[in-house]
Amino acid sequence: MPAAVGLVRAARMAMLAERIPAALAAEWGLVAFCEPDDTYASRVEEITARLASGPTAAHARTKEAFNATALAGPDAALARERGGSSRCSAPRTSPRGARRSRPSGSRTSPAGERSGEPVPRR
Repeated sequence: MPAAVGLVRAARMAMLAERIPAALAAEWGLVAFCEPDDTYASRVEEITARLASGPTAAHARTKEAFNATALAGPDAALARERGGSSRCSAPRTSPRGARRSRPSGSRTSPAGERSGEPVPRR
């Protein structure tokens, strides 16, 4: 994505998880077209008819060439993404979670020793 929208925009999208309005997505080059609901269906018909009436074999080869360039090295990118995701989702142990639980009713004595006997409150 950084190649399409730039490093700063890609980082913004990844870090802040902001919703991007359709018009802005088109402006940034994330989508090819942005069409209002009332003209969407007719625009889709227009684009598909134009593509279908063109040199479809040439379109297929052009798409393959673009994908080969744009998607070069996706295995490394996916491996990096998997590694980052698993590190982010790994359970963490906080100081609270790391404490041993004590038997019910036991407290630490003033001397710092643990016993099964409750320590009277002062």
